[in-house]
Amino acid sequence: MDLSTIDPTLIDARGRYATVNGEYKDLMKKLQAFAQGACDDIRHGLQDIDETRFNLAKNSCELLATMAATAVELKEQKEMLYNAAWGDK
Repeated sequence: MDLSTIDPTLIDARGRYATVNGEYKDLMKKLQAFAQGACDDIRHGLQDIDETRFNLAKNSCELLATMAATAVELKEQKEMLYNAAWGDK
């Protein structure tokens, strides 16, 4: 494939999309794993009535909220970059 025939702005747009999409996917994997841990902390806290576990769960919920907000921002960026990178599909 001769890259000199491809518009440089298209190459740039696809690169930016790929970067944001990769970050979004990585964050979603981390968010899923972290959410599972937070749920386990809550479950164990309810079984043992352990204040330490409740505090861990509270902190986990705050971090989950931050991660979720970042995921929303990345998804919005990804959607904005999609048309520039791939056109209307």
